[in-house]
Amino acid sequence: MRVALARRRRLLAVGLSIAAAGGIAAGCGSSSSKESSKPGSGGGGSLTVWHYFAVDTQTAVLKQQDASFIAKHPGVKIKLVFVPFANMNQKLIAAAAAGTGPDVIIADGAGSVQLAAAHAIKDMTSCVDTWSAKDDLLPVSKRVVDGKTLGVLPYGNLVALWYNKTILDKYHLKPPTTLDEMETDLATVTKGGDKGLLLDGTPTFTSAWSAQGLFTAQGVEYPNIDTPATTSAFQRLGGWASKGWVPRDVTSMDQPTAMNKFLTGKYAFTINGNWEIEHAKKDAKFDYGVTTLPNGADPGRPYISGETAMLGNFSKNGALACQYLNETWFSPAGQRLTLKGIGSLPMLKSLQDEPQLKSDPIISVFVKQASNATSVPPGNQFTGNSTVWGPAISKMWAGNDNPAGLAKKAMADLKGVLAKKE
Repeated sequence: MRVALARRRRLLAVGLSIAAAGGIAAGCGSSSSKESSKPGSGGGGSLTVWHYFAVDTQTAVLKQQDASFIAKHPGVKIKLVFVPFANMNQKLIAAAAAGTGPDVIIADGAGSVQLAAAHAIKDMTSCVDTWSAKDDLLPVSKRVVDGKTLGVLPYGNLVALWYNKTILDKYHLKPPTTLDEMETDLATVTKGGDKGLLLDGTPTFTSAWSAQGLFTAQGVEYPNIDTPATTSAFQRLGGWASKGWVPRDVTSMDQPTAMNKFLTGKYAFTINGNWEIEHAKKDAKFDYGVTTLPNGADPGRPYISGETAMLGNFSKNGALACQYLNETWFSPAGQRLTLKGIGSLPMLKSLQDEPQLKSDPIISVFVKQASNATSVPPGNQFTGNSTVWGPAISKMWAGNDNPAGLAKKAMADLKGVLAKKE
């Protein structure tokens, strides 16, 4: 699980470069916001921040970032608004249509092209140019479209394979490195009365996010899914559900729910993210570990990205919102807070030597996994991931008795989505 420091630096940089690639596409919306607030050390003002953080450690970091800003600017008020992941883009677009919206958005940025086209977010280029750490940012952290910065990733996130060491030790098993070994472990622990694998199986993009590595390990490279490999993968993974290795109720589990159930100690595995590191340290009552995703004929390559900081197009406090991001999420102190509090990988070049990245037995696995990750596709490909691919995977986990038919329908439906003009 450990790699040499020089290689670790390279792996992290490569992984994070992949993350930002998903935000590069054509099209951009114009800005109509008026920046009425001027940066300064005092004064009042208010900010509304939309987010979808549902894990306690994530919300704790969000509140700590806000508290650090208010400590420097006592007159500022910050209102946090939770919007479910599945509803975020829809609500942003609806708000923009009414000429309103939040000042700051901390959310998934893969849909930034559509958000810009709907005038829900604004070009951040001039804002980023004022940041203290602007020259320290990994260039690939920016979601750039036609020379305009639509958002910036304050950290990088991805999934790996969490395992319950207490359960594996009970059966004298080692963490699997291949799909074949994974199946052997799942068969063994479930036969013995323990439970198998948890992951997000909801009919959304996050289902595709969680299962991405299992599909790439079998040669399925979204969006190029019109291949026999897709049918084989659906049949194989669908068998995991029909055998009870993956409980069918994962179709109603998002990532936080899957992790909460894993932390009960009853399950051998979960595919989940680095943002759960502090949560596991706090709540796990058993020995656990993290390893890279199992390989098949090909490597298991998850998506890597992260929430993206974006500016609302109709903010009345644009300068204050820009200053907020500068002094919180994108400051060295704010990045260290996120690394320590959540385990998310930093986006400042100066922080690549952080001791936690070098020595932590869990974070170092995610750094290694980042070297073998793939980007979240933008535009219509992201739409297809959300409306076709993710729902098809969810139906597969539900134990559909015709996984080959599911694969065939997904292939056909995705073609229709990709053919639409962006």
